[in-house]
Parts: sequence; C-alpha cells; structure tokens
Amino acid sequence: MKIIARFCNIAGFIALFVLSVWIVPPVWLTRRQADVLYGFASSIGVDYEDFYIACMILMHLIIATCAFVVIKLLMRWISRQRAA
Repeated sequence: MKIIARFCNIAGFIALFVLSVWIVPPVWLTRRQADVLYGFASSIGVDYEDFYIACMILMHLIIATCAFVVIKLLMRWISRQRAA
C-alpha cells in the first residue's frame, strides 16, 4: 500500500510540474536583468542559454513543490476535520 501511495505522490508532483510549465509563461527579462544574468553566467563560465533554461526549470520546480505541499497540508486538514 505504501508503494502505491508513494507512486501517487510522485505522479502527482510530476503532474503539478507539467501543469506549472503549461500555465506559467516563461519569464521575459528586461534588458538590464538579461545583462546582469549574462554577466553572472559568463563569470562562472556557463553558457547563458543553458543557465536561463536551468533557472526556468528551477522556478517551475519551486512552484510545483509549493503547490504539492499546500495540497498535502489541505488534504491532511480535511481528513482531520472529517475524523472530528
């Protein structure tokens, strides 16, 4: 039973990540922000496009993680309300 629950958690997180990518548009940087990001990427020796894509993936992972935690806490609260 725990294996099925863990699989559902993983599938739910992946679904939230995909939903985040589908709903949240890519972040369009201003010229100044792009220059700063390019300078930082250059200073650490990373390609700018790869660094930008990594930042976008990280942003969507953070959104999916927050949504996952909120849903899990809400489900726990609802189950406690039913039990009381």
